Amino acid sequence: MMESCRHIFQISGIKNCEKKRILLKGINQLGGKYIGGSVYKHCSTHLIIPQVLPGEKFLAFCAAGKWVVTPKYVLDSVKNGSWLDERSYEVAIFTRSSAAFYPVRQWREKVTNGRITGAFQGWRVLLMVQEPTRRDMFRRLLKAGRAEVYNSPPSAFTTITHVMAKPATESSKSQDAPCYPVSHIVQHLFGSYCVDMKFNIQDHLAEKDNYLDEDYSNLEAELKSVVIEKEGQPRLRFLQFLGYHDPHHPHSQAILADFSNVGTMIECGLFVEALDS
Repeated sequence: MMESCRHIFQISGIKNCEKKRILLKGINQLGGKYIGGSVYKHCSTHLIIPQVLPGEKFLAFCAAGKWVVTPKYVLDSVKNGSWLDERSYEVAIFTRSSAAFYPVRQWREKVTNGRITGAFQGWRVLLMVQEPTRRDMFRRLLKAGRAEVYNSPPSAFTTITHVMAKPATESSKSQDAPCYPVSHIVQHLFGSYCVDMKFNIQDHLAEKDNYLDEDYSNLEAELKSVVIEKEGQPRLRFLQFLGYHDPHHPHSQAILADFSNVGTMIECGLFVEALDS
């Protein structure tokens, strides 16, 4: 079902729970899907973001050539009663000359036209980042742009094109390929516009996408335990919001089927409804 949906959303940079609740309700109303969490998911098709932010999801969507739109895209689509053309809602920045620059568009058009499969197509990267969380993040980001990523030097039959290291060490510099800092990812994606975008991948990327989602992760786990304890209580009043309705299955199965939506409820600010479901 997820694979056949043309509008699978992730959200980044929206702290206000009421605004997020309205967006999720609109996505559901128009037949779209929402994926929570703080990391980029390959099956997603659209990222909703209020402005350009130095987060994993934003950079991964750029590298993958996918849609990155402002919240107004969903709000106006709800008013229209169907999904609108995304092009009028692509996230933009304004350069020093006051001209609008659309940081994702060049990659999206190249991928859509079949010229490339991703911004890092053809890259074979030896990733030498010491901190495990950041290493995983850069791996997801590079793979979103269709790079091949290695944690250790591959066989002699595979030629590495990039060594990316943080921090740079004698070992990383001694590899038989150019050694780049991780900031090279942003430089490749945006070129001279990096100055106008005013962010530093090394300082900010790891934490920007996590400031809201991490707050929900522990609560989601706690709510999941509570839902299990409340399995015998037949309360289905809010499942309609999530599009769930199956009168032929007992409530216990409904609860099991709905665990994936607990996070969605939490991120909407619907804590009581999550408990009641």
